[in-house]
Amino acid sequence: MQVVPGKTYDLEIRESEEREETPKVTVTCKTEDPTVIITCKAEDPREEIAQKEKTFALVLTGTGETELPEDARLKVGKREYRTSGKDSFILPLGDMQNENSNWKLTLLSDLFPEEEKEYHFTAQLYQTDPFTESMPLKGKAVTEPRELIFKKAEKVRTALKITGVRISDSEGWRKGQSFNVQVLNMPPEGQITVTAYEGLTGWQRSDAWNVSMEEGKISNACASKGTFRLIFEIKNAAGEVVCLAPYYLIVK
Repeated sequence: MQVVPGKTYDLEIRESEEREETPKVTVTCKTEDPTVIITCKAEDPREEIAQKEKTFALVLTGTGETELPEDARLKVGKREYRTSGKDSFILPLGDMQNENSNWKLTLLSDLFPEEEKEYHFTAQLYQTDPFTESMPLKGKAVTEPRELIFKKAEKVRTALKITGVRISDSEGWRKGQSFNVQVLNMPPEGQITVTAYEGLTGWQRSDAWNVSMEEGKISNACASKGTFRLIFEIKNAAGEVVCLAPYYLIVK
């Protein structure tokens, strides 16, 4: 329209018709004890979640079947998320950005029970209002709820028991005395190490003691009177001590 100077015009204001499009997105969940892999994938290749990540959040809500430990948290990449409300987690997709739209979620806690346990959630993708990003549950769910189960395996404890002769004179220890080691649940590639110390306490090493696991004998070629202790340790493949047991010896 051409505007002529000095002429009066009637201005008609019309409200724009805003069309709100719901992105076609699916959420799939794959469980790997004790981790869950979640994929958010656009059904239409032209729908790019990555372009809208700052307004999307993945919300995990506990179903109430199992209460989470008080210190429960979710690890996603290098980030850890605490619960938001009771047994729920809010995970902003912008924080978890990656190329494949796959996220590996690991449920962590120092208070897990030793027995096997399952933690049930529903997972939904929410589109949040940019003005209330801190409250994504006030946004709109754009996917159907998907069941999500974190399975915590039963904790297998390693146990160690040593029996045998504990008291002998110098001659007896020079010849060697028998002992027996029993191990329950030896870790894969685990090893047993033995270190000898003088006295009931303290950390003064006594290197004269020889412990033969193959022969089941403990000997000391120059045993002198006193009290000693052997510390048997079981180490896992990473070299971490998973179990230890003291074995006290007396030379009369």
